[in-house]
Amino acid sequence: MKHIVTLWFIVFSTPALATTCWTQSKNETIASSTGRDAFELAVERAQVIFVGKTESVQTTIYEQEGAEPVVLRVEAQFEVHETIKGNVSRDVVTASNDSCACKYQFKTGITYLVVANTYKGALQVFSCEYIKPVEQSRVADARRIVGVNKARQ
Repeated sequence: MKHIVTLWFIVFSTPALATTCWTQSKNETIASSTGRDAFELAVERAQVIFVGKTESVQTTIYEQEGAEPVVLRVEAQFEVHETIKGNVSRDVVTASNDSCACKYQFKTGITYLVVANTYKGALQVFSCEYIKPVEQSRVADARRIVGVNKARQ
């Protein structure tokens, strides 16, 4: 059984597969079954990690009488202060319009740690649980994890 879990972890931890709904919802499960930290796993699987201040946020909400409003799309433009992983320009836009994206409710003027992947030609935010205002985030851990992985290569 241990070998099956290990094989499963190797196959589904690749960045190309990291953007599907199924694999994104499994960070906690994979981490607990392998004894790893879920945040560490998310950092390893992410294609892009940066610290940036939101300059603008546009949210599209679908409202129907008698039903809870549904967030369809969140688009946030950031001024990037630090790139931890991947390649991002000084200004970057995240678009959470894919059905699997987390639709994080960014607030204008706040600096965030953002964990994202490129999917369908856009920078998409998938793991809401790891996106936080920078003072509440694990930015130092993200730097350390990425640094350790670069040193191993």
